[in-house]
Amino acid sequence: MRCGLSRKSRLILPERLLIDPDNPEHLRGRTDWIRRLRSAVATRLLVVLEGESGCGKSALIRSGLIPALRSSSPDTPLTQAMLPIYINAYGEDWEHDILNRLVGATWVALGDAKRIQLGIATERDLRNRLVPTGQPSLFSRIRDELGLIPLLIFDQFDDYQVKNRDRFLREGRWINAEELTTTNEFWRCIRIELDREAIHLLFVTRRDVADIQAVSFIQPETWHLDRVEPAYITALLDQLTAPGTDGKQVIVDPEAGWEALKERLIRDL
Repeated sequence: MRCGLSRKSRLILPERLLIDPDNPEHLRGRTDWIRRLRSAVATRLLVVLEGESGCGKSALIRSGLIPALRSSSPDTPLTQAMLPIYINAYGEDWEHDILNRLVGATWVALGDAKRIQLGIATERDLRNRLVPTGQPSLFSRIRDELGLIPLLIFDQFDDYQVKNRDRFLREGRWINAEELTTTNEFWRCIRIELDREAIHLLFVTRRDVADIQAVSFIQPETWHLDRVEPAYITALLDQLTAPGTDGKQVIVDPEAGWEALKERLIRDL
């Protein structure tokens, strides 16, 4: 009976604890990472960001790197402006599906104004211009006519390799870039564009699940992301659970369970 009547923490506003990987306000402890990674993708043709599951790779890209690349802040100028093109989901078809997703991501990244400048009216039109032919490819035109280097970001790339494991593994070993480009037309075209320096590439992956050598068309610059320091997680949780301007509490009786749970979350995160 005593246990049933004891006080317990109650979450009154659960929506306040929804952490959004697209919200820069929820990204903590990564300021230096954003600056360094922004410089790396601008100066190197091929960059790999690796780290264990849950360390915040996608959040770093979506709410840190991409907004920074779109910003024209004079405090951190780039030698070359970038157009981030972001892909983070992959279907079962290892060639045609990823092309479709690249078409959709490029369509979104360009926006209405840039598509008009390039004379692109439909996604089908965009798709036809992506594939390198005798004419300048769309990526080359983005670079030359818009003054933007397309940065193709393949987030959660290990998912793509796991879904197509039978394609990436041959006799118990991971295939290399030569083998990939001779068996997959999509990646052959990507390599051509990279050789032309019409694009830069960023692969975000878990190295413990897959291997990046298949897309190492040139020597990549590899970065390893560690988990964020606990102090930053503490500060974020304190901010999210602080009473709002209207005075409404997010958690009632926080000392009756929430504080202990918060310590557990900090350790886990």
